[in-house]
Amino acid sequence: MTSPDRQGGRKYRSASVAPVILVLAIIFLATTIALARLVTEPLGAQGPPEDYCLPTTAQDCGCVSDAAARSGVTDTGDRELTAEQRGYREEEFTHDGVSSTYRVFTNGIDTSRPVGVVVRLHGDGAYEYEGSDQLASCLAAVATSYNMVLVQPLSPSDDRTWWTNLGENTRWLNALYRERISTLDDVDPELAWWMGYSGGAEMISYGLLPYAGHTITAGAIMTGGGGAPAAVLSAVPEEKKERLPLYWTTGTRDTGADPAAEFDALSAAREGAAFYRDQGFANVTTDFTRDDDHFTLDEVDVLHDVLAEAHPVDAVSPEPQTS
Repeated sequence: MTSPDRQGGRKYRSASVAPVILVLAIIFLATTIALARLVTEPLGAQGPPEDYCLPTTAQDCGCVSDAAARSGVTDTGDRELTAEQRGYREEEFTHDGVSSTYRVFTNGIDTSRPVGVVVRLHGDGAYEYEGSDQLASCLAAVATSYNMVLVQPLSPSDDRTWWTNLGENTRWLNALYRERISTLDDVDPELAWWMGYSGGAEMISYGLLPYAGHTITAGAIMTGGGGAPAAVLSAVPEEKKERLPLYWTTGTRDTGADPAAEFDALSAAREGAAFYRDQGFANVTTDFTRDDDHFTLDEVDVLHDVLAEAHPVDAVSPEPQTS
């Protein structure tokens, strides 16, 4: 039995076959373009919401630190990170009786694509951890641009340094990576970057690289330090030394002459980079040309530059910061 509606429909279709073909052609073309974009669009391009501010330097998105501001560094735009971008979750982790916490920033991540991780180690005193809604959030926003989670551990030591209890803290970080970081939902453990500032840089060069180098799968970034260990030890396999990127960045004025920062980070960084080159690491990059002291070094810019070099097609293009 044929209904009147279907009869009317047949007449309509026969009378307008050309427009229908045109519509189908348009739909086919639009679908083809969409599929092409899906294949070629950069990593994480569909992750961050449009209102996210994605900084490339500390002068973007309200990322100038208090110390840098006191030195005359100012914001260049009128946008800031959103409240969501400053959000994180904090969890506790215990290994062999040693306990501390870590914070995880996962905002804006596109889990339909490969997800990496940046593990950022604070300097002495854990100022950056206590103020995680400031620098750490800005570094997390850079990581988001490359579809990477940011994890910020807190040193288990009472003095909130990494290097004073080097062995214990190395074992704790190793276990944290193995049990919590490498098992984060959707994170590819082969895309693990480590970044350390000052004492955190020392933790990488004295602790992780020599004794737990397997945790550093994508590369390491040391700012404001990163010296040379005394022993010729490395937990990094020989074949990995050829390709593992190691970056040292320290300002020209970070020499310990400032009473507020008596650590000669520049000398330490030079020695650390030279040591690892001598150990057969073929992908060592140094930047000791920046006119910065221990407090003005732009870590947002450093992280952005490193990830842009290592993952040149993966970034989300940030919106202009003056809009």
